[in-house]
Amino acid sequence: TKRLQQMGRVARQLFVNRHTGDGDEAPVLETEEGDFIDEISPGQLIVQESMILTGIVMSQYLSKLGIPVPFRNHVIPADYLPEVSDPAERLLLSHGYRASYGLEQLGHAALGGVVSYMHFPSPLRRFVDFAAHLNLVAFLEGRELPYPKERLQRIVDRINRLEEERAGIERQRLQALRRSRSGRVSASGGGE
Repeated sequence: TKRLQQMGRVARQLFVNRHTGDGDEAPVLETEEGDFIDEISPGQLIVQESMILTGIVMSQYLSKLGIPVPFRNHVIPADYLPEVSDPAERLLLSHGYRASYGLEQLGHAALGGVVSYMHFPSPLRRFVDFAAHLNLVAFLEGRELPYPKERLQRIVDRINRLEEERAGIERQRLQALRRSRSGRVSASGGGE
């Protein structure tokens, strides 16, 4: 129990430092997909921060080795957030921009502006993690990379397109749901 409490404190501090830089304010919780989280359990925070830290460290390590990997980037145009310095406000305003994969390190605004980040710790859940693992193992064994840069680029382009299509479908579903709810309210003569 004591070890878990220590891990929880470390995870919380990692999260706060990543989003505020100094640990003085409680940042807004947001998933990578841009959904806001009201509350997170200590266990969820430990897992989340362990996975994010792994993604940061491995992206830097694999980049230093020159191994092509899919980075997870969340870039917000500079003119979109001109002079917003408050981390929580920046996060709220960045909500409309989605993360995407690319072979260049462009940074990840929703993770507190980390410079280099990738999905790595879930090779059973995400193909990009699996591809990065296979490239690392091949590199360490001195074999040809199964996912050279050109092949990886085609893969991340396809994944980005599919994610954008999924996001469009989700937006349409939410709009239809809102319309159906507003139709019910007006059809019943108003009220709640």
